[in-house]
Amino acid sequence: MKTSWKILIATLSVGLFLSACQSKMTGIEAIEIWARPAIKDGNGAVYMAVKNHSDQADELVAALTDVANVVELHKSEVNDQGVMVMLKQDSFPLPARGEFLLEPGGYHIMVLGLKRDLKWC
Repeated sequence: MKTSWKILIATLSVGLFLSACQSKMTGIEAIEIWARPAIKDGNGAVYMAVKNHSDQADELVAALTDVANVVELHKSEVNDQGVMVMLKQDSFPLPARGEFLLEPGGYHIMVLGLKRDLKWC
């Protein structure tokens, strides 16, 4: 039976630095983290690659930040009417020794009710 450990991506700071519980080449690693600029009181999306360096599958179950009132895991997809919609997700799968991409038009972390502007650093 496969054991799935829950991990938590935490601390999205002012400069959009997102760090995961990790250790080099043995745990979970978030890399290439970025977000488009967004304005205070608005919403934004955060993208990255999440690497699972372990031999066991895992899942990302939440994200936290101090720059937004609400943080959610989302997936964008085109519905039956050809309209792009965002669907809230309970988790993102992290395959053993694999990578999960969060990118525009797909999976992403939504930051809702921004407390300050998001700018390129």
